[in-house]
This record gives sequence, C-alpha cells and structure tokens, in this order.
Amino acid sequence: MAEFLRRNDINAAHFHAGLSPELKKDAQDRFINGRLPVIVATNAFGMGIDKPDARLVIHADLPGSLENYLQEAGRAGRDQRAARCALLYSTDDLERQFSLSSRSRLAPREIQAALRALRNLDRRKRMNGEVIATAGEVLRNEDDTAFERDSATDDSRVRTAISWLEDAELLTREENRTQIFPSSLRVQSIEQAGAKLATVQGPYRQQLLDIVRALIEADADEGVSTDELMGVCGLKPEGVRKALYDLEDFGIASNDTVLTAYVHHGVRRHSRGRLQETARLERALIDSLREVAPDMAKGDSQVLHLRVATQRLKDEGHEALPERVRSLLRSIERDGYGDDGAAGSIGLRSLDNENLRVTLNRDWPALAKTANLRRDAAQRLLAHLLDCLAPGSQGLDLLAETTLGKLLHEVKSDMDLKNRFKKPDRLVDRALLWLHEQQIIRLNKGLTIFRPAMSIHLTLMLH
Repeated sequence: MAEFLRRNDINAAHFHAGLSPELKKDAQDRFINGRLPVIVATNAFGMGIDKPDARLVIHADLPGSLENYLQEAGRAGRDQRAARCALLYSTDDLERQFSLSSRSRLAPREIQAALRALRNLDRRKRMNGEVIATAGEVLRNEDDTAFERDSATDDSRVRTAISWLEDAELLTREENRTQIFPSSLRVQSIEQAGAKLATVQGPYRQQLLDIVRALIEADADEGVSTDELMGVCGLKPEGVRKALYDLEDFGIASNDTVLTAYVHHGVRRHSRGRLQETARLERALIDSLREVAPDMAKGDSQVLHLRVATQRLKDEGHEALPERVRSLLRSIERDGYGDDGAAGSIGLRSLDNENLRVTLNRDWPALAKTANLRRDAAQRLLAHLLDCLAPGSQGLDLLAETTLGKLLHEVKSDMDLKNRFKKPDRLVDRALLWLHEQQIIRLNKGLTIFRPAMSIHLTLMLH
C-alpha cells in the first residue's frame, strides 16, 4: 500500500513487526515529527503513538471488534481539532464481524472496574500514579469481578476500557512498554519435563508443567506473552519470571536463545564513548539531586525543574538537554523495580512539560549504589557485545550476536560484580535495557517471551 501511494506522489512509508528496529524507529520518528505525512501500518503501531495532529485514519479492512475500531480511530484528532476516520469494508466482512462485536461489548460497570483495578495496582505496588501493567495484570487486580471474562477478547476489552477512561480525563496513556524475557525449551514433551521436576513438591510443580505445556504449544514465530503464561499457571508476572529461571536450573529451559543488538564501533559517537558520557552525566545528575535536597528521605517528594537541573549540569561542563535528563530519570525510576515487589529507586510524575515530581523510594546512598552496579554491569556487557563483532568491524549499527547465557556468564565471572548482587539474571536484564534506553546499543531479536505492558498515568485519584 505504501508503494502504491508513493507511485501516486504521496510520501508514505510502511511499518510492521517484521521490519528491523532501525527502520521501524526511523519511520516512527519521521511520522511523529511531521517529516512523513503518511504511514501505512499494522494496528500495533497506533496505540503506543500519541501524535496529536493526525487528521485522517483509514482502515483498510474491519478491525476485530467495534472496541478495537474505537481505539484505533481514536488516534485521530487528539488535539481536539476536526479529523476524519474512514473504514473500507464489504458486506461479507460485516456479517463475519457481527458475532465478534456482540461478544466484546463493554458495560459501564466494566469501565469502572478497570479504573478500580488500576488504582488497586497503584496502591499495592506504590507506583505514585504511574502504572505499568499488562491487560492481564489489570484483570487480576479487579477484586469484585464486575469485568466479564472472555479469553478471546479480554485484551482488547481492557484496552478499550482504558481508552474510555482516557477520554473521560481520568488517566492518560503513554507509549507501550515491552519487556523481553528470553527462553527456549530443551525438552520435547511434558513427560520429559515431569521427570526432571521429580524433586519439586506441591502445586508449584504443576505450575511449572503448565508453563512448559504452553511453551511447547506456542507458535515459535509469534512467541507467548506473560499474560498467557499467567493465565495457564496462576502465577503473577514476577512468579512467571522466576519460574522460567527455575526451569533453566532443572535443565528444562535454556537461556541460550540468540540475542542480537546493534552497536557502534570505530566511529564518532561509538557505543563505548556513549556509555562513558552517559555514565558521567548520570553520576553528576544524582550528585546534583542530592546536593539540592540532601535531607530528602525515603518517601519524600520534591518538584524538579528540568531546565534548571539541565543548566546546572551544563555549568559543570556536561553536555545536557532536558530530554536527556528526563531519560536518565526514567531509567533511575526503573532501577530495582519489581524486586520482591519493590518500587523503582524513584517515582516520577510529570506535572507539565517543564516540571516533574520526584519521590524518593530509596535513600540517596542506596539509590547511588544501585545505579553504580547497573552501570558497571552495563560496561561489562557492552565489552562482551563489542568482542562479538568480526575483527576490524567499524561503523554504526553493527550487529553483535550472542546469547543470554553468555551474558550471564560475563556478569557471574566478574568477581567485583559478583560480590555486589544477589540476582544475576535481573542485573543482566536491567543493564541491557539501560543500554538500550540510553541509545548506547539497540536490542534486536531472538526473544520469545514478552510482556506488552501499558504505561498509564492516573490523573485523578478518587477513593
């Protein structure tokens, strides 16, 4: 379709899951920034993109439900100015979809139940109004079962409820956050897995076997989501993650799934230099925050003026921009998140484009210690990725291929690091994602289990 549009003098690009990360990012950035007027995309593109001035959304065929159409068409005219939505269909299409739409209608009580579930999540995990959750987690935190369950449409119905709540200005939804959990099986059958789990007692053994069965039956090309695994085994997201590593310890699963990342080597703005520059800037930012609010204790909040904080870093000789500072703060916010139910090192809430409310979830020494550990692990992992390049390789976006098992070995074999962490798998994950978040590397593919979480800001907290 994009090619057809270009032949007719319309500047258009295409976007779908099969594209390389750099092509997807380029198309997305050009579209959001207004340099690309038209993008032809699968439906996964629209929900994580908050482009206020989209004037026209065209559906090439019918969505899976009326609620899906509401979500996707709702990307148009978010700046409150007039916009158009067009749907291309045939009569046969409509007949086929009528039964689906009747199954996925939402009642007002279900929309209210979704809001209560989000508030439950926020309260239980101390998220300070910034909720990151999958549709499955939202349903699991809905206490009074007002939300009608239907496994075929649960995901789209939860997301539709959130879309209604966003229209009611009770929350705002930002870009999706997808976290990757690499794993692959080393057994061919449930019987083989059962034999390896002979020493495991109680219900946990059956939960592990349920996960194995789901992985055996999963489509290898599409993978499986943590929501699906939560559904089959009854574990929470953190429990699913632990179960995957337990399966590895029993020789049932392997973390030797190929992991690839784009790195920059032998050129200006190479990955190693980016890491050093980012590490210096982050250390200076943490030192500056501590200096401004030395008496700030765990649980205390302060308003941070981004431009003032940025100028302070510039005065100290650092190259800093407000968005770079915001990105570093977001990464610090994710440090330690989910460890035994813990919140991240800080909580962040955007007050406007210039100001953030920062809540301290760890005291300053613990926060700095966590960030230092993550940076040191990132340095070790980056060195390994660069060693994976062919000799003499130079350039931007060079593809480095390794396995998660090798990355774990790198961290475990570093005696200095080994004395400072308890969970090597969590450290590797956090360090890799930090390298990706700060654009030092770009994670690519080879991953089978994913967590497609929504990032939601609760704008009005009523109890």
